[in-house]
Amino acid sequence: MLDKQDQFYDVTTTTRFVQAVDKVDPSYNTPDGCKLRNVTLGFPSVHDRLHDHCDLIISCSFSIVCIFLLISGIEPNPGPLTAESSSSSNSSLDDVFKNAVSFMHLNIQSIVPKLELIAAEYSCHEILSFTESWLSPQVSNEAILLPGYKTPFRRDRVGKAGGGVIVYVKDNLNCTERRDLVVCDIECIWLEVRFKTKKYLYGTFYVPPNSSPQVWENIEQSIDLALSCNLDIIVTGDFNTNQLRNTTNDRISMIKAQFSLHQLISDPTYITEHSSSLLDLILVNDPVNLLFSDIGAPLLDQIRYHVPVIGILTQPYKLHQVFKRKIYMYDRGDYDSYRHQLSLVDWDALFITNDVDAIARAITDELIDKANKNIPNRIITVRKDIPPWLTADIKKDDS
Repeated sequence: MLDKQDQFYDVTTTTRFVQAVDKVDPSYNTPDGCKLRNVTLGFPSVHDRLHDHCDLIISCSFSIVCIFLLISGIEPNPGPLTAESSSSSNSSLDDVFKNAVSFMHLNIQSIVPKLELIAAEYSCHEILSFTESWLSPQVSNEAILLPGYKTPFRRDRVGKAGGGVIVYVKDNLNCTERRDLVVCDIECIWLEVRFKTKKYLYGTFYVPPNSSPQVWENIEQSIDLALSCNLDIIVTGDFNTNQLRNTTNDRISMIKAQFSLHQLISDPTYITEHSSSLLDLILVNDPVNLLFSDIGAPLLDQIRYHVPVIGILTQPYKLHQVFKRKIYMYDRGDYDSYRHQLSLVDWDALFITNDVDAIARAITDELIDKANKNIPNRIITVRKDIPPWLTADIKKDDS
């Protein structure tokens, strides 16, 4: 059996890839039933021991590598931290975002070159609405996907460049598109968002500057169709009519009066070097449905820019905890090929630094890279709130 002095360091918990194994009994069985070869090692120091015996991975029984793969530490994407282990935010608003459903609208003025920035800045929101997407049929849905969101709902402008509306919804939010609420060729998207005890109709509109009266009539008809569904509605978008002028005869004021809607944004949303305007709005039939509404910071530092408008629903709904994870089918692995590929690795090249953390990462990357090539694997979606007994077979039988 292993001596008391023997030490094993987990890559994920100490980031030290060291095994100080002075004596290994050939009769010792690993947890998976594999046997280790009889190996005697001497290590004068951590770095020298790593450098002089980096071939330990190859010379030892391949079961050691199997152990590394079986432990959770080899998994580079273990999923979200638990609430206890994650650091708490200093901002009370951040805490609200974590426990509620929020949405955001922004006039993006060409979405394709800004996708990475959007993913970095706005992934805290469950629904992302963008106007002036500037997309065309030549741009596929696969080219504009955002991590953690469904395939986007989009309505591209037809016949000329510019315009367009696109909406992203988180994977764990239940919604369907309501094309029956879109009238003629207005640039809008309606979604029916469903919770356990409530449904909303969520509409995103883009109204070009100086639109004709017919366009506004179509918008009014679309909102009327939505309200006739007897569901609470949330309407957002860029309406290109400045609500800071406090006029009562503009089209938005008429829509508010006609349908008893409330406009919740009061600060400018479009800033230029000489002026500021309130063009991007949030309209609701019942303000009680929103816990919070305001403007956010601009996405880019420009002379002329739009700022996002943000809303948080009061709906007491806890989102499903969903994350992706890679799993390996170990029983189908080609371990002869795996062992051979590991033997071809220039392990000495991994030790050109004195940084033990860097060495540990390099070794781990090599192990995972070769494992991906020789052990069948796939990405699964883990939903932590679904009982473990509710397997795919049971769901299939139930349907």
